[in-house]
Amino acid sequence: MSRSLLLSLLFFLPLTGKSQTLLPLPQHFSKTKGSFSLSAAYNYVDKTGGEAKNIYIDNFARPSSNSKRAFVLRNAAVQQSPEAYKLHITKDSVVVEANSREGFLRAGQTLMQLKQKNSLQTCDVEDAPETFHAISIL
Repeated sequence: MSRSLLLSLLFFLPLTGKSQTLLPLPQHFSKTKGSFSLSAAYNYVDKTGGEAKNIYIDNFARPSSNSKRAFVLRNAAVQQSPEAYKLHITKDSVVVEANSREGFLRAGQTLMQLKQKNSLQTCDVEDAPETFHAISIL
């Protein structure tokens, strides 16, 4: 078996199992039992002042309802790296925290991986991806 085929199998093997795998792996991922239904009524609340504008509209935004369930976007209490974010998903709420557009984009990528048909896996995720800058040598 060639080395590249073996590496490919090792990379994709976790994706074929029943357990949830996030790529890239966040610093903290704690899966809990249950799911947040995206097909049931919930309120979409953006408290970011524009940082997350249009990132979640297509996949998660909803007209307001009288439901106690909520999908909330808010600025994080502590400033970390520009791409840092936190997700807290329960059966009644989704809370996305970040301090920059890049952080909300990273959180959105993770949410799309957690999406299962019309629901999101309940969990806690915390990550602060490091930003890499390309350096050109002349």
